[in-house]
Amino acid sequence: MRRGAALVVLLLSVMSVASPAKAASITFESSVVRPGESFVVSIIGSDIEDLFSFSFDFAFDASVVGLTSVTMGDVFNCEPGTGVCFFSAGSPPEPLGDREVIVGISDLGLYGQAPNSTGTLAQIEFLAGLTGGNAALSLLNLVLANSTGGAIDTIVTDGIVSVDSPPTPVPEPSTLGLLGIGLAAMARRMRRRTPTTPSIESAAH
Repeated sequence: MRRGAALVVLLLSVMSVASPAKAASITFESSVVRPGESFVVSIIGSDIEDLFSFSFDFAFDASVVGLTSVTMGDVFNCEPGTGVCFFSAGSPPEPLGDREVIVGISDLGLYGQAPNSTGTLAQIEFLAGLTGGNAALSLLNLVLANSTGGAIDTIVTDGIVSVDSPPTPVPEPSTLGLLGIGLAAMARRMRRRTPTTPSIESAAH
């Protein structure tokens, strides 16, 4: 009897070690873009079990990139406006210290939708500025909830967008030619204005 109980305890301990609870993760890739280029930041969720709803705020450096749009991802496998998902693109950007923040990006899946374990929560489109620089991108106040209303443990990895510095303009050949002509003219004028020093022979007479 004792041996049987010991085997049950051992089996339970092995099962608990073999299948640990895996936390969901939210990531978005860092990228390098050119000045004035349009680009999309995808908010990717991985290893999410029983996802029913989510919400988060998104902060960015508005001096480097400008917000264009926020659209729904594919994590709930449904189209917007069908009555199955209720997606919110959040509020217009608001000041947050030296950055701006979009408040209340969220989605809710209904009617027994089976979300992917990995999928896109939202896509945020930006327009890179013309001056170059680095823009930190951050998720704030993230909440993932399951079908019973419980919170899902989540690990968040923030990203950064680097906007290349604008290229230094190179003078065209015609511009270089005009510059050379101007410098030559200035040199001739300076020679004409320079007084001549009388020679020793003329001074003796």
